[in-house]
Amino acid sequence: MVTILVNGVAIKTIILAPKPTEGATGSEEQEELPPRQVRVQVTVRDNQEKERTVFYADVLDCIYIMAWVEEDTEKGTVSLDAPVQFQLASGRSWLRLDTLPSSPPAALCSLQRTSPEPIPEDAHLDPPQVTVMTSIDGAPVSVPVGFAVRRFRVALSGDTVSPEPEVLEA
Repeated sequence: MVTILVNGVAIKTIILAPKPTEGATGSEEQEELPPRQVRVQVTVRDNQEKERTVFYADVLDCIYIMAWVEEDTEKGTVSLDAPVQFQLASGRSWLRLDTLPSSPPAALCSLQRTSPEPIPEDAHLDPPQVTVMTSIDGAPVSVPVGFAVRRFRVALSGDTVSPEPEVLEA
């Protein structure tokens, strides 16, 4: 069984067929093994280490996505050496997904705007979705991680320093 967690919340459970025991044939009875308990852990955080699945479009926002695979065994929870990959499934018109250096078995990427230029107020921004992909016992596992888009629609212009107060003479 594979449980997929995003920021600690289980969003999906997949039941994988058990692998046949070596040397066993279909007619032989196989020893019943307890089902494997595997988790795909995905964390989504901002620059301040806060969990967030909202992307702020009107500022130079950056979201970090980290993922790894672990299994509960008799010896405790162990990390599996399952490579994790990321793909930007939607939001490509205005966002980019960059793979970042990380320590195995975890993989890390960042989601950010493609351009620092302000996005026109009337521009359509397709909500981003990142697909996290791995393989467990040869079975592909994918996790869609969706984001809401928030726009402030605030434009700053002119001086940000208040002018000196004027003295009025009576």
